[in-house]
Amino acid sequence: MDKRVNVRGIALGELNLVKKLEKRCFSTNYFNEKEIEEMYRNDRYSFWGVWYGGTLAGYLITYDSVDIHEIIKVGVDDEYRGRGLGGKLIEKSFESMETDLMLEVRESNKSAIRLYEKLGFRKIGLRRGYYRDTGEDALILVLGK
Repeated sequence: MDKRVNVRGIALGELNLVKKLEKRCFSTNYFNEKEIEEMYRNDRYSFWGVWYGGTLAGYLITYDSVDIHEIIKVGVDDEYRGRGLGGKLIEKSFESMETDLMLEVRESNKSAIRLYEKLGFRKIGLRRGYYRDTGEDALILVLGK
């Protein structure tokens, strides 16, 4: 891995960085600061970050529902996209899991779908009208252990 890249869990003192990045990465459907804090305090959620040259470039939030982990949110700052950081973030976090990993993705988000397929995710279903802001369908993808 590139020496400038470091993937690890997010410490409590770094949570404000996640809050700022959440707003930069998502113009709609973003978590507010209180929601992020509540998730962080809940042991079922895990927060991962990818640092590039000492700067938080992306983050991943997962939820452990006992028999499967679910990606709740993954975001990479526009400035750092195209460097494989999102993939490194997902791979590193998946190494620590004992179960499969699932996510929903907008059917129109072709770049994310390509990344997930490259990482080994496979489509297992479709949620019609899943996204309230547009009514768009979500693909359900799973990465198996």
